[in-house]
Amino acid sequence: MLPNCTDDKPPVQVNISLSLINILDVDERVQILKSSMWVRWHWKDCRLQWDPKQYDDVTVIHLGRERVWIPDITLYDSASVMDFLDVIQYQRPVIKYTGHLVFGFPSIISSTCYINILNFPYDLQRCRLKFSSWSYDNKFLDVSNSSPTGDLSAYVANNEWSLEGFTVERSSVNYTTSSFPDVTFFVEIRRHPLHIYINLLLPCIVISLIGVFMFLLPPESGERISLGITSLLSMVVFSMNIASSLPATNATVPHITKYFSCSIILVACSAVCTILIMRLHHTSDSIRLPRWVKRVIIECIGSVILLGQSCQYQKV
Repeated sequence: MLPNCTDDKPPVQVNISLSLINILDVDERVQILKSSMWVRWHWKDCRLQWDPKQYDDVTVIHLGRERVWIPDITLYDSASVMDFLDVIQYQRPVIKYTGHLVFGFPSIISSTCYINILNFPYDLQRCRLKFSSWSYDNKFLDVSNSSPTGDLSAYVANNEWSLEGFTVERSSVNYTTSSFPDVTFFVEIRRHPLHIYINLLLPCIVISLIGVFMFLLPPESGERISLGITSLLSMVVFSMNIASSLPATNATVPHITKYFSCSIILVACSAVCTILIMRLHHTSDSIRLPRWVKRVIIECIGSVILLGQSCQYQKV
């Protein structure tokens, strides 16, 4: 039975506050945010008021949740609803003589979070935590936030993600015959890119440069082809490492994926050009090159690499 304190039976007012303790994990593959939090609900039950003078100045008591009314507040974005409910059933609310109840409990919350990977690894994520009653609409129960922002007084920084904001909004979902108010917290986090930059981006840049500078090796060197193939395989391995840590989605293609794709194409083209150069270099002098080969090498490629007309009369 709802704890209505007046005859007109206004909705029970439940204030929700949330304290973020730590961001434990962000799983990009399954798009789940795992965080440690303190959850607190505040409401008033006039049936639990008493005069402390009549009870040896007792002002606060603790009762089991089966003996008092507890609002059915649910985390709508929970990735594991039963874990959240299992924590609640073992907690005991604090009851003050004024009839005000405080129901607080620690929880490891696993919530769904849409991961936008377009700017990976310089991405900013905004994860939602929506709390609302599961069965009572606004005629019976109303929820509101206790403070304009989430509580960060006990927050412990994460090594991989930096916390950019912890905001809260109150809204309402309207249906045909009823409306359900909710309190939604937003956890804004930004990735620390140094680890990705040092272990993935920097080696990729170096390998791409090696694929270009391998043309400085003389054609007589037999290591040009092996160097090109090794560079190509290295780029493929780095690209697979990036793909394994990102969610499979058709919505957006990360810029880093585009960069790795272009780098792989560049290194592959370098390897193909090296093979053609080696083939031309080891061709017998008695075999005349086709006219179109001379035209492509001297006029097209020669003008691109700024050889001009100086190579037209050299022996090819």
